[in-house]
Amino acid sequence: MDSFIAPIPKIHFDAGQSLLNEKDWIALGTDAWELMKEFEVGANVLIYVSHDQADPVFTHRAEFFGLIDNPVDMKKAEVEGYRPNTAVGEPWVCYWRIGKVEKLVEPIPFGSVQLKSGRYLTSYPRGPMATKS
Repeated sequence: MDSFIAPIPKIHFDAGQSLLNEKDWIALGTDAWELMKEFEVGANVLIYVSHDQADPVFTHRAEFFGLIDNPVDMKKAEVEGYRPNTAVGEPWVCYWRIGKVEKLVEPIPFGSVQLKSGRYLTSYPRGPMATKS
């Protein structure tokens, strides 16, 4: 099964967590559409808080619910409340959807995650990256 790592700014992650009490999924913005299109719905996502806001660990796991890359559908997701209120109006190429977010019992250090290339993380990733399952 596909898996990847992805950053979420703390302010959007916190607002998204609240939103998931009402919705099955949330929509987050990305410009990495080429990479995101490689992943199938149901892919495992390890989430980390953006590099300047937290420790170098993955704290949550989520399920990838797919992309929204049509501007009309992106606006619809925003209007219907699937975007964290802290992210509304941000310009992105597409939205990636996640649901079934759960906090990991023990955070996973970056250095223990193997990328699809076979390398292990040695520093903060700059955006989503494919991992070995």
